[in-house]
Amino acid sequence: MTASPTSPSFPLVSVVMCTYNGEKFLREQLDSIVQQSYPIHELLIQDDQSTDRTTEIIKEYQARYPFIRLHINEKNLGFNANFHTALCSATGDFISISDQDDVWHPDKLKEMMACIGNKAMCFSFSATPQDHSIDDIERRLNNNESLERLLFSNCVPGHSMLLRRSMIEKIPFWDDNVLYDWWLAVNAQLYGGVVRCNKILTNHRVHQESAMSLFYQKNYKKAKPYLPYLKGYQSYRALRKKESWQKFYRHIYRESNGQKELNTAHRIVNAMLGRSFFSFLKLCLFCTIHKDKIAARKKINHLRAFFYPCFYAYKNKCFNDRAFHD
Repeated sequence: MTASPTSPSFPLVSVVMCTYNGEKFLREQLDSIVQQSYPIHELLIQDDQSTDRTTEIIKEYQARYPFIRLHINEKNLGFNANFHTALCSATGDFISISDQDDVWHPDKLKEMMACIGNKAMCFSFSATPQDHSIDDIERRLNNNESLERLLFSNCVPGHSMLLRRSMIEKIPFWDDNVLYDWWLAVNAQLYGGVVRCNKILTNHRVHQESAMSLFYQKNYKKAKPYLPYLKGYQSYRALRKKESWQKFYRHIYRESNGQKELNTAHRIVNAMLGRSFFSFLKLCLFCTIHKDKIAARKKINHLRAFFYPCFYAYKNKCFNDRAFHD
């Protein structure tokens, strides 16, 4: 079944894609989207001033599929602000996010719409071409995407998400110095919760020219393993002085207050916002006590759990003022 204009019996689903010089892999991704078994309300593509044939390719598809909408930014925004503004332009009841260089499973939208229930967000697994085994997905099922982990890690990639537009509209502000998908995942946990679809529904293409690959190449260098223990607290103190950091965690503290299921996260954030060394020690103790909630997988020793805030701060470049604007 090829995607077609949405009928009244189907909730409206928008697909949001952001593009920048993506001509190499774009056709394959567009083919996988327009051939979805679930009807698409709109495919909103926002181009960030591409200099190759990206927009020409999109216009070719637009001529054949009237539900494709193309917007070309007046200036280059960077991938983070590009996704933020594109998401706010979508009109469907649900919004699915697409990278420009992946390939979707034919039933991706159908499976995720069946899974989301009453939650604010559903996400599914993705795999590289070398990464399709059952053993791999079983390993990933042990992953942890709780709000407690999201306090320290951006662990739900945007290309895996299906979101309620009503949840996005509840977000009181956007900070383009924070990764858009991290912000979405955190707010989904705050405003309705997250459910995981335990299926591989995206073939995720990892290559050196992708936006996230370029971001990590620029902002992350491999550290000697002992450095977070020695310099982590110093990094943590510098990190918490950033305005974006303060806005991020004050928002979580405020919105998690009074939600019983988010009480642990609320207490952890309270310790993070404290200014004293005692508050930092309290945070380290919380991480030790709740190590199964903050770690990627539920196997982390007590020493590493205690120093988890040091590892988080030493590696964290996600509040850099200009990191996502280039």
